Amino acid sequence: MKRMVFLNIGWMKNYKGIDDGDKIVGGGSFVKEKGYGHEIFNFLSEKGKLYGYVQPVIPHETIKIERLGVSSTDSYVDNVIAIWVSKSPSGGVFIIGWYDNSTIYRVLQKPRTKTKRRYNDEIFGYYVEANEQDCTLLPIDERVFQIPRGKGAMGQSNVWYADQEKHLELKRKVIEFLKTGNKQSESNATNNNSQSKQPDPYIRQHVELAAIKETVKYYSGLGYEVFSVEKDNAGWDLEASIGKKKLLIEVKGLSQDQLIIELTPNEYKHMKDKKDNYRISVLTQALSKISSLSIFSYSPENGRWEDDNGNPLKINEIISARMRL
Repeated sequence: MKRMVFLNIGWMKNYKGIDDGDKIVGGGSFVKEKGYGHEIFNFLSEKGKLYGYVQPVIPHETIKIERLGVSSTDSYVDNVIAIWVSKSPSGGVFIIGWYDNSTIYRVLQKPRTKTKRRYNDEIFGYYVEANEQDCTLLPIDERVFQIPRGKGAMGQSNVWYADQEKHLELKRKVIEFLKTGNKQSESNATNNNSQSKQPDPYIRQHVELAAIKETVKYYSGLGYEVFSVEKDNAGWDLEASIGKKKLLIEVKGLSQDQLIIELTPNEYKHMKDKKDNYRISVLTQALSKISSLSIFSYSPENGRWEDDNGNPLKINEIISARMRL
């Protein structure tokens, strides 16, 4: 089996710096005191490379790469799968991404002079290096693989080698997840004011069913338990649960490729009131072979609703009235 190491860091959405609005949660006493950690740039590309930081055990601050199969005198080890994990704000430690074919260094490496890995007049070093094409950061909803904690599993150390025989089954499951867990939807969001609602009620029904089906398939494929609440007038269509995490999903289907949707007053109220757990799932070109699913969630860092690629929803509030004699 390929060499593997688990690296525990603070929780972020993008890991491309704090200046873009992304904030770090958790990550230990340093993050709590300073408001940032050296891992905030772990998925920032520099000339086709990614450079990752993790805080090894103080005071030595070295990674014991000999536990990854090299000599105790070697300064680095190649061809390692570096699994980045983090504690979710809702509880539990989950895989948030990985570097495949990475190089792990024993001691902290100094970055290039013109590095973008700077914050508060400080230049951040790194322990892990990989080609950008070999690296994956999971969208928040796709961070569903939980890492066991406690005795015999990942303890308090931020670097876990999982090098005992009893850990082989976990590593096999991780390898399988890496093969299937990298699911990302491409957004077809556009700025267009044309009519969004399908006028034919028969087609509209099939579009809506297709959107529900694809949304259920998407979240079920990630390991969520998905239940329909469409008949309950809850303000959302589906509920998806995994562990303590529960998502409230409003589903919209469109026959065209232009992403324009409308929410009822009830849906819009819950979208605002429950924004931490609320999701808007939109299937465009729903009845075609090139349909595309986009999932929108609220970004507290950017103060807007956006998909996994950072494309924002532009929201126009509409006041209407119905009158009769």
